[in-house]
Amino acid sequence: MTLTRWRYAARMRIARGLLTGDAPPSAVARRTGYAHLPTFSAAFSRFHGLSPREYQEREAARSQ
Repeated sequence: MTLTRWRYAARMRIARGLLTGDAPPSAVARRTGYAHLPTFSAAFSRFHGLSPREYQEREAARSQ
């Protein structure tokens, strides 16, 4: 795995954790180094197969 790919995967793991903690996607985008929410959403969707909002909804349903 290249350093670039590793860093991308690490950012997505951090984002997943923050989203599980109910942080708004815009705040998660900023905390993980993305200046624009659409760019973060596209990267998150590409990595996880769900948008940040869909991921939060799925996790909220699991915890109930």
